[in-house]
Amino acid sequence: MNKTYRFKFYLFVITIFLVFTQMLQAEVIQSNNAVKISEDSSRIHLRLDDSGKVYSLYKKYTKIVEKLQLALFSKKTVDYIIEPQNAELLNVVLHSNEQPIYQSNGSAGIDRLFQGYRPTGLTSMFSAKDLFQGLHRKFLWGDQCYQRAEIWAKDMHDQKNINSMKLYLFYTKKFEDAHNEIASYKKGVRKHHWWFHTAPYVLVKNELEPGFTEVVLDPEFLKEPVTVREWLDWFLMEFRGTECPMIDPSIPFMTDDMERFKLFHDPNHYCFILKAPMYYMQPVDIDFAYRTQRFHFGFRADDLDMAEKKRMGKK
Repeated sequence: MNKTYRFKFYLFVITIFLVFTQMLQAEVIQSNNAVKISEDSSRIHLRLDDSGKVYSLYKKYTKIVEKLQLALFSKKTVDYIIEPQNAELLNVVLHSNEQPIYQSNGSAGIDRLFQGYRPTGLTSMFSAKDLFQGLHRKFLWGDQCYQRAEIWAKDMHDQKNINSMKLYLFYTKKFEDAHNEIASYKKGVRKHHWWFHTAPYVLVKNELEPGFTEVVLDPEFLKEPVTVREWLDWFLMEFRGTECPMIDPSIPFMTDDMERFKLFHDPNHYCFILKAPMYYMQPVDIDFAYRTQRFHFGFRADDLDMAEKKRMGKK
């Protein structure tokens, strides 16, 4: 193992540990009937829902105390981010009264994007695990998620004749602000500055009922194939379980500054998702395809060249 790869491997292990720690420690309680029970010189004690469990908020976190006071006064539904193990209230996210800034036009854009595309249906989760184990693991320092996803999708197509798809997760400012406020005072929680993350996904035939399940392959962060919901929950951390509406790709969400602003600053959602055939490497490629009506029906050489520059070792 050379020094570059060893360093990246150790950093990856540390990153996974920190992310996993955050996932274990934090979750969201949605409630409109939180009640202040008592307070002492350093903490405020509250019952957030009908479970009867009491959580505490340190008074030194003045900004969060102010938001808590607004939440208790308004009696509206609020997201309380808590750490179950220590019964600690980490943050309060007030729901906006504004209408969603980003307005999707439904699935018409998605249907057009997938027109004529035939994804491969795997017969079992065992096949998905076999695919997962065969994905390339070694990349040069500075590689991006979309480069890894492009390499994995092309390798699966070339080596196994698998037509996969790409899943994109977009974070909003609401997520970034809420998470980073916790990171500003909570040890072991890192600030988050990702705009999006992507990985390939495949269809796996259900064993006990008709149809297929969408299964994501992301070996950079996960140890096995997971469902879309499980993949989203991993990267949404304390906001796991939250709804991520589908982006309508017919709207210029990347190439138009105003539309991109609307998406990122939507006050009602922590995240959005987008699905696409395997031929699109970055979200801007999807947007540009709609603007020009030149959709992709194969991998682009320039994209593959950009991705392959980050591959370490042989295929």
